Amino acid sequence: NSLGGTESPAQRINVQYKPQGVHIESNGVEVSAQVSVNMNDRLSLTCVSRVSDPPVDRYSWGRNGYVYRRWGQTLVFDRITPQQAGRYLCTAGNGIGSVSSETITVNVQYAPINVWITAPTAPTAGEYITLRCGSQANPVENSYSWR
Repeated sequence: NSLGGTESPAQRINVQYKPQGVHIESNGVEVSAQVSVNMNDRLSLTCVSRVSDPPVDRYSWGRNGYVYRRWGQTLVFDRITPQQAGRYLCTAGNGIGSVSSETITVNVQYAPINVWITAPTAPTAGEYITLRCGSQANPVENSYSWR
């Protein structure tokens, strides 16, 4: 005021916030949309937050829209199967709030399995028949050979 002034002592303000920049990494590399892996290979997915204050103290994982695991920063598949393919996301949380990553797709690739052949049940002698062959595979099998 007109009679003088006095400075107050400096005050430190610690702003806390929920995790930011939450994403999924595989082998230390951020996964943007999809990770492809061969059946029976090992896949490790890690939930990472770029910044968080206070630090992240809980993680959870979702798969195909459902809660998959309620704990753990890293999700490990020692021998991944086609049944474990799908859409995954992780959530990182602290005392302030929680943030989810973008959804990624885990694409499990495998050679043809469950090969099958269909034929008419009771063909007559001399009749032309059609045999059909199929299988399960990822990527889808596009050629077959007969022996």
